[in-house]
Amino acid sequence: MALDRFDAWWGGLRYVRRSAVLRLPATVLVFSYAIALMLMEHQSKAITQRLVRYLERNTA
Repeated sequence: MALDRFDAWWGGLRYVRRSAVLRLPATVLVFSYAIALMLMEHQSKAITQRLVRYLERNTA
């Protein structure tokens, strides 16, 4: 009887541990994806501004 309770408690603990272990990499992936998108947007804006300046200088 006590062994069944311990087994049920251990199974619940194992589930929490597994889900916490899976949540960390998922969180890291989401944040790294968001940071990569922000950096790409910033780089794209910088390239566009340089291109506009180049075209303005060379067409005027």
